[in-house]
Amino acid sequence: MQHKIFPALLTAGIVALTTTPASALEHGEPAPDSVESRTVAQLKIGRVGSFGDCTGTLVAEQWVLTARHCLESVNNEGSQARFGQGKDTRVYDVDSWAVSPTIDAGLMHLTEPVKGIKPAKLADAVPTAREKGHC
Repeated sequence: MQHKIFPALLTAGIVALTTTPASALEHGEPAPDSVESRTVAQLKIGRVGSFGDCTGTLVAEQWVLTARHCLESVNNEGSQARFGQGKDTRVYDVDSWAVSPTIDAGLMHLTEPVKGIKPAKLADAVPTAREKGHC
């Protein structure tokens, strides 16, 4: 049995080391650079987290919207949001968050405003048929 497990673990380790972290996706592929894709943050949840554990969307200069299930099992100490890629990467610390009691949504508060990225436009009404939607 051990001789079958080792190759599987080795393969999983190689895939993990060579996989790029989560970021904006479009049809299951990395999204092209755009105003919208720049608002997507790779999140590190808690001290033991890794970037790409979850993603979130910048909705105001110090607020990131993410899924409640990403936040509810750990405290916020050590959490961070990373925007951009390569030399344009910027990491922001998270000082607090709040989760919805009824839906899978949470808001993370950053210790400083995000510079150079316009927050995603939030809808103020339900889109009509064939209308472009927003977060």
